[in-house]
Amino acid sequence: MKLSKIQYIEHEGMANEWQLNEVEFSDINLIVGKNASGKSRILAIISNTAHAMSGKGSMYDNGNVHFSFIHEDHSYIYKVNQNESKVVSETLFIDSVKKLGRDHAGLGSLFSDEVGDHLKFQADADKYALSSKGDDIQNPYLSPLVEWCKNLRYLVFSSELGRSTVFVDSPNNNQPIDYSVHDPRVSTMISGILIYGLKTWPETFRKAVIKDMRSVNFNISDVGTVPSTRIKGSVPSPIYEVYVVEGAEGSQKILQFEISTGMFRALATIINLQYVIHLQKDKSAFLIDDIGEGLDFQRSKSLINLVIKHAVEQKLQIIMTTNDENIMNGVPLKYWSIIQRDSHKVKIFNYKNSSKIFDEFQFMGINNFDFFAEKIYEG
Repeated sequence: MKLSKIQYIEHEGMANEWQLNEVEFSDINLIVGKNASGKSRILAIISNTAHAMSGKGSMYDNGNVHFSFIHEDHSYIYKVNQNESKVVSETLFIDSVKKLGRDHAGLGSLFSDEVGDHLKFQADADKYALSSKGDDIQNPYLSPLVEWCKNLRYLVFSSELGRSTVFVDSPNNNQPIDYSVHDPRVSTMISGILIYGLKTWPETFRKAVIKDMRSVNFNISDVGTVPSTRIKGSVPSPIYEVYVVEGAEGSQKILQFEISTGMFRALATIINLQYVIHLQKDKSAFLIDDIGEGLDFQRSKSLINLVIKHAVEQKLQIIMTTNDENIMNGVPLKYWSIIQRDSHKVKIFNYKNSSKIFDEFQFMGINNFDFFAEKIYEG
């Protein structure tokens, strides 16, 4: 399943109204724009809405969301309007056929494949009906959408990405508890994801992470987790932190809190990326805000090239943001979505809606950043 379009407006008609005109996405997307233009906000809207759709997060207090998806040549259109943290209306259409609908009172109907007709339901006013209606017998068509929401990954590259967070394993040292690795809100639980990856795919996960780190010019020979001695006092379960080994095998381990900020950001991104790749099925979107922030130019370029390479090979949808000139110059224009904000309204220019201007620029002989800085994309 791929996210094809989004449209969003909150606090409509009020002084603090914010509106995102329809954005059409490709498989690989780099949203570029000035500070405070709305780049991070777009990723947050996608992530927060996915959380609410899967029942793992709270809904917006006031906003209208319109998401479109493509799944195996079928079109999914999901709309939800909310006000004062309550759902006003909610609909799901698949191939233009209404499958789900509910009103402000929570009264609604959902099509049952088994019965061949719509069945009535009563939903909580403060939750999306979609979040509680998944049933592989009654409505299997919901499963791809719900799984997409659950498996969405969202990383803010400029943040610490869980560097100060350790993982508490289950008392009998089994695999990490389910929500710590499948809930996209915990994509920063790096030690937990790494433990899960090493236990679930012991032959390939470690090698893949090491290979990817080396491709970003971090010459590590090992990566893993060790019991942490930093947490004092009584704890009910083992606590783990990440380590890496630089240089030759057998060298001293560098523990999580001593790993440099730039290296840990790259490592966290790669561990999440390899986790998504190893899942094979139920792949979702991978959102990376401020990609490359804090890395030197060469490593930043290498990381983005790595992410794009994996996205192409794995048919994984990637949505990244940046305002860095060097990154813009290093990423082909065909992946760009340029964000332009006029007061409370936000508009996107990309190859989907401005292909002629994007194509003509290729013959102008100037760098990509000028296309943005000189507003050539406006035509």
